[in-house]
Formats: sequence, C-alpha cells, structure tokens
Amino acid sequence: MKLLNFLILLFVGFALSGQTLVDLSPGAATAGSTTTVLIRGINTNFKNGQTTADFGDGILVQNPINVQTPTMAAAVITVLPSAVPGFRTVNVVTGQEVITRVNGFEVFSVAGNFRAILEIVPYETYGAADFDVTNIRSLPMLYFVNLLNDNVSRELDIEVSLSTQKYGRVASLSIKKNLSANQQLRINNREFDKITIYGNQGSGGYAFADEVRKLGQFPPDNYEVELVVKDKNGNILAEDRGTSVVTNPFFNPELITPGNEFWMNPAIVLTEFPLFQWFGQNEKYDFYLYKVLPGQTAEEVVRNIHVFKQEDITGNSFQYPPFAEQLIDGQVYAWQITGKVITSRGITRLPSQVFRFIYQKPADQAGSGRRVARIEVIPPQVQVPAGGQFQFMVNMYDQDNIPIANRQPQWRVIPANMGTINLNGIFTAGINNGTAAVIAMDSGLQDFSTVTITGGAVSSGGGRIPDWKVELLMKQLFGIQNR
Repeated sequence: MKLLNFLILLFVGFALSGQTLVDLSPGAATAGSTTTVLIRGINTNFKNGQTTADFGDGILVQNPINVQTPTMAAAVITVLPSAVPGFRTVNVVTGQEVITRVNGFEVFSVAGNFRAILEIVPYETYGAADFDVTNIRSLPMLYFVNLLNDNVSRELDIEVSLSTQKYGRVASLSIKKNLSANQQLRINNREFDKITIYGNQGSGGYAFADEVRKLGQFPPDNYEVELVVKDKNGNILAEDRGTSVVTNPFFNPELITPGNEFWMNPAIVLTEFPLFQWFGQNEKYDFYLYKVLPGQTAEEVVRNIHVFKQEDITGNSFQYPPFAEQLIDGQVYAWQITGKVITSRGITRLPSQVFRFIYQKPADQAGSGRRVARIEVIPPQVQVPAGGQFQFMVNMYDQDNIPIANRQPQWRVIPANMGTINLNGIFTAGINNGTAAVIAMDSGLQDFSTVTITGGAVSSGGGRIPDWKVELLMKQLFGIQNR
C-alpha cells in the first residue's frame, strides 16, 4: 500500500482512473472504404491475439485487432457500401474487460456534404531529435487531414492548431488547397507550409519551445489538436479535433528490491519466489535473471545467457513464478529490467541498473538463530526543505516479531538525484522540488518513507530564445519544412 501511495504522489497529474476509450483516429469513414483505426485507451489491458473490436452495423473488423501496447491498438475495418450513414457505438473486448465509446465512430456517404476528418497518429513520446527539417522524408507523421468535397469546386484554407493543458494554444499550421467537385484529398503535416506561434516570451508557444529545448522532447501533457477548414471568404466549412496524452517516459527504470548494486555486498534473499519491484514510467518491461560468476562485473553479467526472462510485463513488480528455474541455495544472481517505449522512430529500450543477491534457504524456525523478518522506516512520510536534512529511524524485527537491536540497514534514495543518505540514516535533500523515496534494506527485505522536497529550484529557462529560433524549433517540432 505504501508503494502504491508513493507512485500516486510521484506521478500525480498524469494518472487517470477508470478504463476509457479516449480516442479513435480517424473517427469516421465513407461507405465502401477500408481503413485502419487507431484505438487509444486509459487504464485498459489490450492483449495481442485476444482483444477484439465491434464498430457496429455495416462495419467489418479484422479480429483480433493488432495490439501495440495495453492502451493502444489498431483495427483494420471495412465499411460496407450498404452501411447506413450515422454514428456507431464502438466496443473493445479483452476477456472480461469491455470498453465502450458511445457514438465513437461515424459512417457517412461519399455524395454527402463537405467533410474534413482529423486523424492523429498517437505515440507515447515525441523527441526533438526526431524532427530533422533537412530531411523531410525522415519527419514522423503527426497527423493526417482527410478532405471529402461535395459537388462544388472550392478554394480552401486549412489550419491545424495545437494546444496543451499547461501552455494553452501553442501554434498552428496552415496551407491552402483547391478541390474540384467530389474530390477526396489526404494530406499530412509534412505538406503544411506556414506556422503561427501564439503567446509572448514566457507564455504560449514560446514557453513550450523553451521547455522542449531543455527536455529535448515534448513535455508530458494533455495535447489537443484542432482542425478548421474555411472557404476563400473565411466561412467555416468543417471542424474536427482530437486529443493525445504525451507521457515521454524517457526515464530508465530504477530497481528497488531485492538486491543491491555491485559496489555493495549482495543482499540475502530467503524466499525462492521473490517479488521484484522497481520504479518506472513505461507501459511494458522485460525482466532478466542471470547467474553471477566469480569476479564478474555488472556489465559482464548481462552478457551471460539469462536463466529466466519474462517479456512485456505491465506494472512495476514481478513475482518470480514457480515454473521458472529453481533458485540454487548459495548462488549469486543478478537481475535487470528494460523499459520499452513506443516512439515515432520505433521501440526504444531503457535498461535499469543491475542488482545482485544471494539466495539462501530459510533457517529452521525451530533453530536458535534470529533473522530479520520485517523492517519499518520511521516516519512513513516527511516534508524536507531543499538542502535540508532529516534523521530517519529504522526498526527491525525477527521471525517472532521481537525487535533486533544494534543493526544498521543499507540505505538508498530513489530517484538518486533528489538527495543523499548516509550510513546512519541522515537524509540530505537536493536543490530541486519533488518527491523521493528513502529506502532501508536488509536481508532482501525493504521498507521506505516518502519524502516531499519543497522550497527548491525549478527547471531554469536558460535565457530568452530569439524569435527566429523559436519559429525554427516549432517548424521542426511540427514537421514542416523551413521554406
């Protein structure tokens, strides 16, 4: 429970409760067409080979759909020529999990009124390095605009704007197009030729660009993309919008327990089915367990053949299963977690540090030896000013719940850049605001306290960015050429 509370504090602002279908892109199609619809959910558990989708009457779906992550999938659908125009309710089913979006998809007739459909390409992350305007073909696809004209030739002014929950309206891209009667046209962000940046220095698009410059990627936020299509007289012909949550989880996982890093003595694990725990912000992880040979470093161990591997773990813990290779009494093992992030350039793998431990069979409970069976860090949570210190205490208990005196645990701080702690449990906070965990470990067991650091520094802007650099950066970020 304490671990769950800490994670909620650490990621507050980015977690949403409940299982929801938040986006279908595109959200409409013409009768007689075949298209791929990207489905994005929150707190869903999509599984490849199991998840199916139902788009309602007149729409055929190639089930099971293609699952990319537990919250993202792609469905290939065919809208029958006989499909009745109108909205459909979409259901996505994974085992007992049924997620519904009422009026989530629309079918319309080719011979109907002028239509414009915005189709967002969702990724977990957008990195500034992905946007190289010197090679336009390398730019990732951010969105598509689908135009379906009626029986009147038109001169169109197309604008796509981006807003974020934190920065407000950031920028808009625009382009002019001529459509003949009943013409259908599909364009993407690479084809837009004009950018407008909103706000002033320190606000809107300028503050957004400054944050991207510091992070090297889009800041985590809720993004809204809005499409407006006007005729040559400025009359609005069609509008559409979509949302995207960018988490940018480019943080390597940090291991909690069991074990510790190679510069420390290996921790002792007394259970043959240990619970492995870590901090991380990724949707999927791969777990590796290795035998450690005498004298090996962490770098050498991960080149060994693993004794057990578990792929695509969701969540931040993994119970070693009974069907895995049995742990050997007295053997030193090492483990590592690799986070997996879907980016505009494919899957990025983020390895954690490597922990090692010794497995020992538990001592006979009837024996006279005492062992640590429980650890308690006091207090369970505390607030410390930036640069300040706090003395943590720890209680240890044996298998009979009797206190063990005069024993010091090993201490750690996660994330490591939030502060330090010495052998006596004196914590020194770093200079930045944030939340950290102070962890006490002994014999493969651990407990921790949540530390909130206040009154410290926030990310520095590093000076004013010239207007022309902001414009160039925004062109790079939104994938248009520097004409």
